[in-house]
Amino acid sequence: MACGLVAISVLGLHSLAVTSLQGGLLVRQNDTAIELAAQKIEGIKRDGYDAASIGVTTEPDLGGQERSPARFARTTTISAGPLTGTKQVQVTVTWQNRRTRTMLLTTVIAPTG
Repeated sequence: MACGLVAISVLGLHSLAVTSLQGGLLVRQNDTAIELAAQKIEGIKRDGYDAASIGVTTEPDLGGQERSPARFARTTTISAGPLTGTKQVQVTVTWQNRRTRTMLLTTVIAPTG
């Protein structure tokens, strides 16, 4: 009886450890996706309003990143903004982790001056 309880306890701890590792991987992948989206938005802001052409660009395979083995794709959509003279920038990063995961960041830019 005692051996059975020990075996159940060990199996339970193993299951908990696997779940914890998988959760840690997803957190790292979320962090990586946020970094990839933020880098793109910062680059567009740095290049300026006039250089931000309305349209959609896709980077289908950003490869594995340092902190995560997942392969990421990034789609950038630039459209007319909610106010006259502005543009909306939306960056979507997707990757696979048991299912398709998505991270979306959006900002609005305006001319400086």
